[in-house]
Amino acid sequence: MIDVAPDLHQLLPNAYISGQVSRQMAALPAVIAQLSAAGELSPRLVIELGTNGPGWSPGQVAALLRPLQLERLVLVNAGNDPAHPDWPPIINQELDQVAAQVPNTIVVNWEAASAGQPEYFTWGSRPGDGVHPGPIGSEAMAVLIAEAVESGSTPSASVAAIGSAVHLLRCAA
Repeated sequence: MIDVAPDLHQLLPNAYISGQVSRQMAALPAVIAQLSAAGELSPRLVIELGTNGPGWSPGQVAALLRPLQLERLVLVNAGNDPAHPDWPPIINQELDQVAAQVPNTIVVNWEAASAGQPEYFTWGSRPGDGVHPGPIGSEAMAVLIAEAVESGSTPSASVAAIGSAVHLLRCAA
């Protein structure tokens, strides 16, 4: 989410983004508690965690999120990971399990949107790592997230312009 933060702020200027390098899903309870205690937990929450590894309990994550009675929960699934090609399918299955257990949840399919898009992971003439979005990928991910936050429906894998209405967003990663 750190890579995408500037583009998200362009689309959602009131977004509060809590990002940390290499944050994993295991950190979610502490992040939720911190945001809640600070009064910064919005009814619209975006979670882009999991890329740094599978193995967390979808049931425990759902049990943490369900009581929040969120207006909208947006989960961003994992795209390709050349260093750990077996992780994304597991992570995405775990995210789908959370989505099935928490009302008002939308899964942004970054895996489909970024598939076959090497330009999403390049930095000018420098190739990327296939995981962290470069400028083009960051913009694409931000548009998909903002579309999900604003419309309340799963965005298409293709990137389209979004409306001008902006809502407060709290990102947990």
